[in-house]
Amino acid sequence: MWWNNSNSVLISHYYLDVVEWTGGPLLTQSDLGNENGHLAQAHTFLRHTHDPALIGMVGIDEGWYNLKLQAKLDVYVLENNNTKKYHNRKIARPNGVPLLIEQAPECFGTQDFKVAFTSESITAAQAIYALPDHPVLKLVPHLFAVLAYEYLKQLGHSIINRHSIWNMYLALVGMFWANNILTPEE
Repeated sequence: MWWNNSNSVLISHYYLDVVEWTGGPLLTQSDLGNENGHLAQAHTFLRHTHDPALIGMVGIDEGWYNLKLQAKLDVYVLENNNTKKYHNRKIARPNGVPLLIEQAPECFGTQDFKVAFTSESITAAQAIYALPDHPVLKLVPHLFAVLAYEYLKQLGHSIINRHSIWNMYLALVGMFWANNILTPEE
């Protein structure tokens, strides 16, 4: 079964993989009403395991959420992220338009404030928010995965990139046809 990128478990899985590999951001901002809400919960869980003093600090659980206020905040965020801030030399932050700083941090002398979460806390977050055996993480049926891997080995495990993907796809489909697993009509 194929899944899309709006599945909350899939998004959380990808996020936790990246956080484990590179470290996590100090803060996240997301709308709890979409697939990123699950990610925000996973991040909050990680931050609470990293810093127990943060437990109980989530406003949505305290009844602070208001849809009309959220719409106004969305407009403010858009304006705020596209406007250069007054430079305060007493605060360690880059000077410039926030959106540009995000897109090219190396041009603004940024500092790295990422949080290095422990493997144990990431494993615990995965167990809650991105179970390894969740169906969304089985991107293809098991039999197909086994056969595709074997056929790719026979094809020489060429590097798959945007230049080679179509030829590799055609070669792989050809292997399925040659072994009567697929017919040309499929």
